[in-house]
Amino acid sequence: MITWANLLAMTDSLGVQLDRIATAFGTGVEAGAISKAAKVNVTRVQTIASPTGGDDASTAADLLPGELQHLENLKAGAKSLYGLLAFSLNNLMAHLRNRGDVSHNTLDLMATANAARFSPSFAELARSQGVALSANNVYPPVTLLGSFSVSGAGAGTYTDGGPIDASLYGGADIEAEATAACSNVAITAVATDVDGASTNCTGTLNGATGTKVNLIAANGKKLVNTASVTITGGAAGNTFKIQTKTDRTPVE
Repeated sequence: MITWANLLAMTDSLGVQLDRIATAFGTGVEAGAISKAAKVNVTRVQTIASPTGGDDASTAADLLPGELQHLENLKAGAKSLYGLLAFSLNNLMAHLRNRGDVSHNTLDLMATANAARFSPSFAELARSQGVALSANNVYPPVTLLGSFSVSGAGAGTYTDGGPIDASLYGGADIEAEATAACSNVAITAVATDVDGASTNCTGTLNGATGTKVNLIAANGKKLVNTASVTITGGAAGNTFKIQTKTDRTPVE
């Protein structure tokens, strides 16, 4: 019988494989991605038309719609390959069904029983193949909840980034990350937890760009949103963002 640890590792690996497919195809801007090469041809066609029109303009008009559609097809290419990964997914599902233990014979039941959550990439794959996963059994990707610009000691402006998508993911722990150097900024974020209650999350951010600090929820629960942020300390020009943390870093 497969252990929960091994099953979770296998699902993490499938999520990593999905991410690599998405990276290979890209969105048309990433260097080295297949769709980036296609976008170069779109640009070539767009520059064919001469200022005087004529045959060059007609050639561009003929070619451009098809090249643009080709680019869009490649951008969507990752999802067309989900079926390749679904073979392994279905193998896992068949194993669970064959165990005969009705309390653990689905991925969702296994996650609930073991109080652990699937990666968002694996969940995307599983759901695309019709596998039901409860939002609470999937941890969210790193999600920007808001940002703060310090105007002076104890003052500044918070910009809300929006909540976690609760239809897809459960709550998460949160952190603040410096987007410009921060000088002893004591942060209090008023957050909403998974039960809809407000709780204060606190931490002090001090360091160069990229420095992070956990914002600890007073009630110890996972969070879905930050409604407001206040600070003490800091200096004009300090900036930071508040984002969710993932449960782990999946490996292949």
